Amino acid sequence: DLKKLIAIAETLRKHEQIEFTIIGYGYRAAEVEREISAKGLANIKVINAMNRRVTLHEVSSSHIAYVSLVEKEVFNKVLPGKIIDYMCVGKPIVGDVAGRAKQVISEAKCGLVADSRDVGEISRHILTMARDRALREELGENGYVYAKQHFLWSQNIKGLINVLEA
Repeated sequence: DLKKLIAIAETLRKHEQIEFTIIGYGYRAAEVEREISAKGLANIKVINAMNRRVTLHEVSSSHIAYVSLVEKEVFNKVLPGKIIDYMCVGKPIVGDVAGRAKQVISEAKCGLVADSRDVGEISRHILTMARDRALREELGENGYVYAKQHFLWSQNIKGLINVLEA
């Protein structure tokens, strides 16, 4: 939800150490950039989508990863690949999610999820992480360990082969 992310950036604009980067493209990119400009938000930038390697490098240079899913029932059953990517590069996650995505973040102890899914709670979670390096490191490490245990293809293929051969 890009409008919500812009509202979060607007809420946190006075915290100069907090900056947002949106990596993406699409039919709404120009609209998003116009809204950012109209609101005078210097704490948020949009960069074009890149190949996976460059994108993961960009994500790994950040301190916190934010993930949002539209509030629709269909999204309660999915785990976006970007959550796995964030975990694999050891980034703590602030989540505006429900269902399976929320369950994995909670189970992995790799982030803070906004139960209310409102701008205020998400902003508070970002501030909490921004102010606590030890918390960021702990959550990031938890996610990395969880991802290695649950999401590595080399590990999961063994289980898949066992199921297929049974």
